[in-house]
Order: sequence, then C-alpha cells, then structure tokens
Amino acid sequence: MTEHQSDPVLRYGPAPESAADALAWLVDQGDRFGQFIGGTFTPPGDGPDSRNPATGEVLATLTQARQSDVDAALAAAHKAQDAWADLGGMGRARHLRATARTVQDNARLLSVMEVLDSGQPLRRVRDVTLPLVQRQFEYHAGLAHAMPRMFPDRTAQGICALIIGDTAPLATLAARLAPALAAGNTVVVKPCDKTTLSALLLADLCHAAGLPSGVINIITGDARVGDMLAQHEGVDMVAFEGPTDAGRSIRQLTAGHGKTVTLELDDTPPILVFDDADLDSAIEGIVDGMTRDGGIGRARLLIQESAARQTLEALRIRITRLRVGNPLDANTDIGALTDPAWRDHLAALVQRAGGQVFAPDMDLPDTGAFYPPTLISGLSPADPAMQAAFPGPVVVSDTFRTQAEAVQMANATGCGRTAMIWTEDISRALTVAPQLMASLVTLNGTTVMDPKLPVDSLRDSGTGVIGGCAGLMAYTRRTGPRDHHPGRDAQDTPARIALPTSLDAAIKAAHGAVGWRRLDGTARAQALNQVAEALLQHQTDLTQHVSAQEVQASADQIFTFAALAETRHAPPAPSRTLTLHDPLGVIGMLYSKDAKPLLSLMTALGAVLASGNCTVVALSKRGPDLCKPVARVLGEAGLPAGAVALMHADLDDLATPIAGHMGIDAIWNLSSPDLTGRIEHASAGNFKRVFTAYGPCDAEHCIQDMLTAASRIKSVHLPDLP
Repeated sequence: MTEHQSDPVLRYGPAPESAADALAWLVDQGDRFGQFIGGTFTPPGDGPDSRNPATGEVLATLTQARQSDVDAALAAAHKAQDAWADLGGMGRARHLRATARTVQDNARLLSVMEVLDSGQPLRRVRDVTLPLVQRQFEYHAGLAHAMPRMFPDRTAQGICALIIGDTAPLATLAARLAPALAAGNTVVVKPCDKTTLSALLLADLCHAAGLPSGVINIITGDARVGDMLAQHEGVDMVAFEGPTDAGRSIRQLTAGHGKTVTLELDDTPPILVFDDADLDSAIEGIVDGMTRDGGIGRARLLIQESAARQTLEALRIRITRLRVGNPLDANTDIGALTDPAWRDHLAALVQRAGGQVFAPDMDLPDTGAFYPPTLISGLSPADPAMQAAFPGPVVVSDTFRTQAEAVQMANATGCGRTAMIWTEDISRALTVAPQLMASLVTLNGTTVMDPKLPVDSLRDSGTGVIGGCAGLMAYTRRTGPRDHHPGRDAQDTPARIALPTSLDAAIKAAHGAVGWRRLDGTARAQALNQVAEALLQHQTDLTQHVSAQEVQASADQIFTFAALAETRHAPPAPSRTLTLHDPLGVIGMLYSKDAKPLLSLMTALGAVLASGNCTVVALSKRGPDLCKPVARVLGEAGLPAGAVALMHADLDDLATPIAGHMGIDAIWNLSSPDLTGRIEHASAGNFKRVFTAYGPCDAEHCIQDMLTAASRIKSVHLPDLP
C-alpha cells in the first residue's frame, strides 16, 4: 500500500534548491570577509562566524569593524558624494535601473544566499522578497528621474547611515538604500550581525554592475559598530530598523547632533476578525503573517466572541498542516529562526504565557534553530503576552464583543504600524480603520509592502515614513546651508505664566478639545477664516506690538491655511489605497521672537490647526507680549476652548518637562537651537516627533514643512474587487 493510500493528507516530496552558486561565491571570497569600502573588500580581520541557522554550519568569517573602519567607510562615502549628487536625477536613475536589472539577473543567487544567511523559506524569498527588492530600485529610479521637477528646492542629506537589525536583510535594506541613492546620498550600511552575507553580496553585485565606488559601503560587526556609526560627526542622516530598545539607544546617541533620524521598530499588529468575515480567507491571512520574515509573526489576533470557537478551531487545523524544515526546500512554509538564542528566548516567552498553548506535534530537524507554529488563546487584554513581540511563528489571541471594544483592544499597545481587518461589511471596515492606531490598515487581505505606499510609524514603533514620495523626503533637505540660525535669543528671562496656570493645566485643556480634532477640513477652514478676520479686526491692538503690514500678512497667512485645510490633497498612492492625513494630537510648541513675531507665530498656529491638532504654545518673555492679544483674537474668532493654550514661560526651564510629558504627542522648537538637543534627549524614550525651524516661519517652504510635520500618514489598503 502506498503512502497516499494509507494517509488521507497528500504529502509533498522534497524539492531542495541547490546552494552551489552561493557557496561558490563565498569560496571566491576566501570564506572570510573584511569591510566593503570604496568598491572593494578590505583584508579580513578577527570577528564572528556567520552560520547557517538551519544547520549551524559556518558559512564564512566576518570582521568586527573598529573605529578606523568606520572612519574609512565614511571617508569613502564623502569622497563619492559630490560626484554622485552631480549626476542629477536622470544619471542616478540609470544606475538604479541597472541595479534593478542586476537583482533580476541574479535573483536565484541572491535568494539562496538570503536563505542560507537568514533561514527564511526559499519560496517566500524567491516569490516575494526578491521581486520587492527589484521593484524598490525600479520605483525609486522613477522618483530620481522626476526629483528635479517634483522637489526643485530639495537636495541630498549627504551621508546616510543605514543600520539594519532585521532578519529579512535584503527587503529591509532595499527599502532604505533605494530612496537614499535616488535622492543623491551615499551610504554606509551596518547590517544585522546575524544576517550580513546577502547585504555584502548585493553591494558586490551593484559595484560589478557599474555603481560608482564609495556610493555603497558596508561595515560589519555587532551593535557597537552601529553606535559608532550613528554618533559619528561625518553622518548627516541615520535610518535605523530593529528592536525598540536599540532604537531608543540610537535616538539618545543622535540627540542634539542635528541629524535626521528615522526609526522603524517593533510592531505587534492587531488582526481583527469580525463574525461576518470570510473565515477561509482570514485563516490564510493569519497564517501568511506567521510564515513571513523568517516566521516572525508578532501578531495579536482579536476575534469577535460569536465567531471565536470556529475561528480558533480552523486555525489549529491549518497550522497543523504547515511544513517546518529545510528552508532551501521549495515546499517549506516555516524555516529556521536566525539565531538559536532567539529560539530559546521564544520558548521561554511561550512557557511564561497564560492561556491555552497549542503547538502541533511535528518532527523538527535535529539541528538548527527551528520552532513550531504556535497559537496561544484565552488571554486577557492585560496579559503580558498580548503586548510581547514574539520573535517567531507565534500568534496570541483574545476575543471582543462589540466594534468599540475591538478598537479599544487593538489600540491597547505601545506599537502602531500595521493592522488587518477581516469583515464582509465594508461600512464597518471603513469606520473601524481610521480609528486604529496604525499607519497601514489592510482590509480583507495581508499586509502588502508596496514601494509606492507611504507607511508611517506611530508611538513605540518609531518615527519617519517608509515608502512613496513622503519616504523619499526624509533623505533630502532644503537647499541652502545647514543649521541656519538668524540670531534668535538663546537665553530667556523667567516670566510669570499667563492664561493656563501650569503646563499640566495647558495640556489638560488641549486634550479636552476633542471636538476640534474631530472636525473635518471644511469646518476647520471656517474656523481659520474667522481667526484671520479677527486678526484684522484687532489690528489697532496688535499694532502696538508689530507693524500694520505684519498684521495684514498674518491674516493672509491664516486665510492660506484655511484654504489648505479644505483642499489639501493626499500624496500619490497605489490604486485601491485610501491615504489619509491624520492629526498628531497635541503639539507642544516653544516659541521665541524673530524679525516678524506675529507672522511667524500665526504661520505655526495655522499649520497646527489646519491639520486638526491642538497645541500648547509656550511664548518667551523676550520680544513683544503677544500672549494676551493673540488669545483675544482666537477667543473672539470662536476657536474651541483648549484648541490653543498660550502661556508665558522660561523656555529653558520648560523644554525638558514638555518633551517628557506623556500628554504631548510632538514637539515644535521655534526658539533657540540650543534647546533642540535637550528636547531630543528628553523625548528619546517616548519617540516624540521633534520639528525645528530656526529661521522666519512665513516662507512657502516652511509652510510645507510644517504641514508635513503636523500630520501622520494613514493608508487603508482596500481588497481586490471582482
């Protein structure tokens, strides 16, 4: 009797991919790697072994970078940067397209190296990761070509440090490397110390395809190398991806250095399954999340109570049929974890979890860091397991009764990047999606990372946008000299607090203005028009402090923001994607005088209010006393109480408390640049967004920067229509 006659479940035969070409490349390099600097490998030195996580075998020996290696890599990047930027958008686009073709031509080699390096299953790397990497370079080649026309007043940051801590190095690296190069930057990459080989291979292939020497440089080693790179004075911008604790350290190291920093950190995406969902599709979506990125699921499954029993039973049956084993086998669903220590940590987390733990009884390979797919159910919302980021194929679940309870439970975590909703009621889906604290919400489908799709990071998931035109902007800066500061007063004399009696009172008032944050663009536009008219009505009062021309200019500026509140368009997004601009919440603003104090203040207020935020504004005592006259203008315009809270304060004394206050969602420093470092240090632990503007705030470029800084992007990916 044959196997399939005795067993009702048909079994796949083995279909392993040959690793010969990838191993041959390693042999050609002598199985030892130095740093990749200036288009060549430096002589290898002492360092850790790179092992195949599926077998434990040594693939190659890496070199632990020293400070001299970091200096050399940055020197090579600086040497190449001017020539790379001077190529122009069209010249850089040609190189990016050549890189995309190189990825396509070497897809098999790159796929196998990624599997050997990270333990991810071949099928996902070959069918998902490599096409996405190729698409990243193709899409950003188009942006590079159009950049002179789309962003005529922006230029490259300069030298970008890309610090990668992910177990899917190629996809993560490409999502940062492509926009950095498109914008005219040169880069120094520090890959994850556990998954380095595929990044070295990609850099070697790019150089062989004609990318100029020094445009891409790679230094290897542990987390200390990333820290050296992040705080180096030769770095203009840092893009970090990795664990939240490591990201907090990067934020601390870069605070006050004037670097642009983007952080993509841990995420525990909620999956909401309502009782009317297509159960089969939802189960496949949950399983897809468990098997992606080397089996790092990290999902929180929230099921409507009436459908919980059926959903959990179907999920148990489905994960029983998953295949765990050799990641080079095309039939494997879940490969190996990148590090045996992660497997042991995962096992300890599961053992400590409450609820009912289900893991299918399956034979795992004798060697390698393998872990079975696991479902933990029956948890309460307060259980620590519902907040944990499990580094493996583990899903935790809980139940909800009502739609409101589902939203509350989904938002009951410090993270906020992605979420999924499964329901056949499109009205319900479009009602719930905007309420979730997530930047990318997918309806009836799995999270798809499209290079055109802007994905923001909220709360402890980091700061900065990945993807689309908004993602490219992080790798650029305004043309002109850096750190322009036209002579604001760095020191402020103590002042008695006016209007709100304390910072806590001001923040409480701002949080109480819930109605303002819920207004649509039309209603906000009407309110801003009234503010502009009130400015003109109080011209006599205001001209005691500023000129009549500045009062008129301030009113015109508010009229402009009123128009923008009603007509501002969302950035381009893929078809079937609804892209929204959500307000940040409560913005704390530190403001001191400049040449046009009223105009600059009203410009900042206009941007904040037009975007739907409330604000607590601390005004320095130096300069004209605008606190009471501006408060009268806003009050007579009918602005809701708490939408703007004005107070006089010593900005030096207030900077640290306002940055650390959990009732403030973002900080705008429109005063002394000396305060920026203190604000960034104080907000490193809570990942508040920090926006600075030291020059006149009424210029057109500053208006656009403020509107961008006053909102976050939310993308709702709609299901495919028949």
